[in-house]
Amino acid sequence: MNAERKAKAIHDYLIQTCSYNEQVAAAGNRYDDAFTAYGALVDGSAVCQGYAAAFNLMAKKCGLQSMAVCGRAGGVAHAWNYVKIGDKNRYVDCTWDDTDQNKKISYQYFNVTEEKMREQHVWTAADFPAQDIKYSKYF
Repeated sequence: MNAERKAKAIHDYLIQTCSYNEQVAAAGNRYDDAFTAYGALVDGSAVCQGYAAAFNLMAKKCGLQSMAVCGRAGGVAHAWNYVKIGDKNRYVDCTWDDTDQNKKISYQYFNVTEEKMREQHVWTAADFPAQDIKYSKYF
């Protein structure tokens, strides 16, 4: 598989096997497995941080460079992924693509440019410099 197909397979797998955990998200700053890759991959229940962590873990195992980006989306704290796909750096937000409607997969936030992502997501680019993606294997 090429890099785009690997990233798409990870994206699709997470959406098909994980559900967004509204209850944990509403509770705020307490610890729960939903904030981890374990929550997304084993429990099948996560918040955005868990989706992003699971994507990073699976990407690393597939030889892809990926790192989590933290910012705001929809007026609340949010996390998503910055991924090297082929020779381009792109964004993936599995959480926002997971509609939980019959596990139908959306690709609105898969393999998108910074311009597209900034339509609904806000972050400080200096905190997540593009050159840091090459160090993703250490994250």
